[in-house]
Amino acid sequence: MDLSKHLKKVAYFASNNGLGHINRSIIISKYLSKFFNVTIFSNKKKIKQFDLSKKLKVKNFLFGEFKSGKNLNSSWYKKINANIIKNFDYFICDNYPEILNIKTNKKVFIFANFFWHQIIKIKKKPLLKIEKNIKKKKIKIIGNYIFQDKQIKKKFLTYGIGFLGKFQGRLNCKKNILISLGTAYLDIKYLIQFEKQINLITKNKDFENCKIYLDKILYNKFAHYKNIYRADYSDSMFKKISIAIIKPGLGIINDCLSHGIYLISVKLPFNREYSNNSNLINKNRLGNNSKSLIEAFGIALNILNEKQRLKNMFYRYKKLKWNGEKSLYNYIRTIIK
Repeated sequence: MDLSKHLKKVAYFASNNGLGHINRSIIISKYLSKFFNVTIFSNKKKIKQFDLSKKLKVKNFLFGEFKSGKNLNSSWYKKINANIIKNFDYFICDNYPEILNIKTNKKVFIFANFFWHQIIKIKKKPLLKIEKNIKKKKIKIIGNYIFQDKQIKKKFLTYGIGFLGKFQGRLNCKKNILISLGTAYLDIKYLIQFEKQINLITKNKDFENCKIYLDKILYNKFAHYKNIYRADYSDSMFKKISIAIIKPGLGIINDCLSHGIYLISVKLPFNREYSNNSNLINKNRLGNNSKSLIEAFGIALNILNEKQRLKNMFYRYKKLKWNGEKSLYNYIRTIIK
């Protein structure tokens, strides 16, 4: 007898702006699939890049292209047809509060460390109406206990969970450095700026003594250096890295913390999500901030010459709250009883 057919059905709408949101949605969905029949609605091409549980079902669902505030689609929820609403018992949405506009009396949960419209300062009436609805219904916004945005915490009731997955770090003091600028849209002016900075890093006298891992978008230009490698973000890659210089999205932060990789955040004028995360890394003593890749590389070299700093941070990461997906399930279970 297939007991899974008798499980409650969950529709999980995973933001497809960058791979970080999809990755965390998959981690959460994998765990929830032990207790529910879970279907992920998101960009199917992006989801295929990850290792999926056989229990998970995937439906192609596009929220609309997102590169800036000008093309934020706040009416994407209209694509959720009546059959979807009828065939699922619970709904979970990553980042988008618009899910509350679907016409249903069934339980709806929002997982968000920030809302897009708050980050890029959009004040449309429909979005402000949703904010009022969240407050009126006393809906708790689920998010990371350290990195949930201050505007979320200030405006709404929240439920903080730990970082996703287990701590699986192995103390590594080798001179292997990841430079990660994310998979979401990157403005050409920043790309040119980063290329110039990496070019200057290659002229540093200590450069040849390091192994540098770069995103595909940067690697192709510097692949002729024998000590530069393409970052594939696999577990095997993370196990080699000792320090990561990052554009601080929570996805890469979670990956680095779970592998015990020392964080150096590049604090540049991206949107408020990244400046907020960068400040929180500093405030919670989870790493260092820098104003440029060149400054970050200098910090990395200093840390690698002081192995005790690597060790101290490794054990600090180990003591953080982990297995956040379990906490999320326990919260959902108390609500749906």
